[in-house]
Amino acid sequence: MRPPPAAAPEVQGSQESTGAPTQWRRGRPVPPGPGPAGPGRGPPRPGRRRGGPGPPRRW
Repeated sequence: MRPPPAAAPEVQGSQESTGAPTQWRRGRPVPPGPGPAGPGRGPPRPGRRRGGPGPPRRW
């Protein structure tokens, strides 16, 4: 079972104090979690941004 609500603020505060500074040092205010190399933030996959096979979409 989850701990009482009294313990929640302490956990959040500790995460912010330990996670926020490291993220702010990089220059980008990114919330704690997967870094810039996380899923979805990697390099653009070839074929997707360039239009892939076929004529480029002009909508």
